[in-house]
Amino acid sequence: MLSLHEAAILGNREQVLQLLDSGSDVNETEGDNNYETALGDAVYWGHFEIVLLLLQRGATISGTNFGFTPLMIAAIKGHHGTVQLLLDHGAVVDEKDLCGRTALFHACDHQELGIARILIYRGADINTVELQLGMSVLHYVCIHNRLRVVQFLSDPNSGFDNLEARDFDWDTPLHYISTREDEVNALQIARLLLDRRVNIDAVNQHGLTPLRNASLHGNLQIVELLVRHGASF
Repeated sequence: MLSLHEAAILGNREQVLQLLDSGSDVNETEGDNNYETALGDAVYWGHFEIVLLLLQRGATISGTNFGFTPLMIAAIKGHHGTVQLLLDHGAVVDEKDLCGRTALFHACDHQELGIARILIYRGADINTVELQLGMSVLHYVCIHNRLRVVQFLSDPNSGFDNLEARDFDWDTPLHYISTREDEVNALQIARLLLDRRVNIDAVNQHGLTPLRNASLHGNLQIVELLVRHGASF
């Protein structure tokens, strides 16, 4: 007979129901570090009906798979219906992982804008920061070159109100993108931020402006872009 985790992974509703009726613990954990829950497994593999059944049987909605809540997993995997279901059953929209990142961080990192909109509509704090470097969501997507998400966040109607947010080193998103010219979308992101009139001469704790940052990294195109916009060295 399959274990509860195996049945959840396979989406075998009949087997899951039989195991639960036979006394299997809906919140039992498996895996190398005993982190994996059947709910997390069902969410990951997109088995909506299994997720619903496990929730109805009392699955812990804030349990984590290696630090990721079911809501974060659903956001990462792009499962819109499951995100709604988890929120309807009491998932904490701004619960943080081990690095202090919320489901919104993960949705944006994976360019799941539909899910990002759902999370924001359901109360997610769009201006939250993570715990390691003090990055905002905008910092995070700049460092990963997520152009579509930067376009979304920089829209005046998005609710994100600080395009010049500072991390723990006082770096702005423009500092971040100034180091990444050779990567896809970096130059377009830099142009987008400059078009929104962010502080082009912001200085971080190390005395570096975005122009100085770009110069140190040998990013000639971004250096030229910043100079054309009047940046100081």
